[in-house]
Amino acid sequence: MAQILLRWIVLVVNILGGVALKDTGDYIRMHNYPVEKHTAVTQDGYILALYRIPNSPRRPSTSGPKPAVLFVHGMTCSSDYWVIIGPDQGLPFLLADEGYDVWLINSRGNIYSRKHLTISPNSKDFWQFDWHEIGIYDTTTSIDFILSMTGQTAVHYVGHSQGATSFLAMLSMRPEYNIKVKTSHLLGPVAFSGKMPSKLFKAINNFYLQLGDMELKYNTPFWSRIFSSLCTVLLLRHILCRNVAFLISGGSSRHLNMTLLPAMAATASAGISTRQIKHYVQLIDSGRFALFDFGKRDNLAIYGTTDPPDYPLNEVNPLSPIDFYYSENDGMASVEDVLLTIDSLPNARGHRHQFSDWGHIDYVFGNNLKFYVNNDIVNIANAFESRLSEANQHHR
Repeated sequence: MAQILLRWIVLVVNILGGVALKDTGDYIRMHNYPVEKHTAVTQDGYILALYRIPNSPRRPSTSGPKPAVLFVHGMTCSSDYWVIIGPDQGLPFLLADEGYDVWLINSRGNIYSRKHLTISPNSKDFWQFDWHEIGIYDTTTSIDFILSMTGQTAVHYVGHSQGATSFLAMLSMRPEYNIKVKTSHLLGPVAFSGKMPSKLFKAINNFYLQLGDMELKYNTPFWSRIFSSLCTVLLLRHILCRNVAFLISGGSSRHLNMTLLPAMAATASAGISTRQIKHYVQLIDSGRFALFDFGKRDNLAIYGTTDPPDYPLNEVNPLSPIDFYYSENDGMASVEDVLLTIDSLPNARGHRHQFSDWGHIDYVFGNNLKFYVNNDIVNIANAFESRLSEANQHHR
């Protein structure tokens, strides 16, 4: 009884006493990896934070430029999500160990990128965006910034969930960026969504369609401490935190690394615009992969047609075929929708990595992630770099 009481006293102290919350840099530094924080300004004025792992303590430093990798997180997430799993399983660390220059973006509106040159986040104008703008502005800006910093001509790309959506939006609408992408790895990719299995998403469809453009963010520092502290209690972790994670991410999974739940709870939700959700709702209802539907009158003024056009996926043609990682158990990205996306990419039909029982967040928080997913990504990137090196030597 005394131990139980002490446990609850510590829990209350952690919540009220201000346990220091970690940022992405803290998660990286705690494993003795170097980290840098940079800012980049988009064409439409949003100020983005990018975290960089320039090298690895597990690999001797080498002179000269290194191949760069850009990580783009999913909706409601941030750069934290890629690194809380640690260096033994986490892909950013594994790629740094292999000699890559690793960059983690924070898309507009999340806790790290909540600034604009002229607009306050307290203004509704700040939140008039969705993953379309994240693709054509945030991701392109980040790529150009990374290339200018590293001297590279193209990056490797890793995107989870919305990070896959914005990637396809970017390359279809800004096809000049195809030559700036080496290998690309889309984890739990969401594009066509007419068959999305998530019951929660379908249940809230009408609710979100009625909302104006506004911030959706519940995880203030106070609530972060509460959620994180509650999830350190073993019973609550298994009964409450696990099931909430499964509810939000579209379904249960036996692969989720349960020890990560306190850190996951501390970092979600990082902040989004309601328009991001509304755009996905429109895709679910229409079965199309189309631009945002503003209504017939506004569509006519913006697009020249009463219905929003489809994304021209025939324009997607990066330097190597896109790799898709998907599962029959993913509540956010059905196999049928993923295959429809692949079949709609005549110039970029990539390699398919299909799993039977992986959940939507297992690609970032799963047990044995290195073995099932990340080793493949490292090997594919390495093979590209090897071919590139051989080609360069041949032309000398």
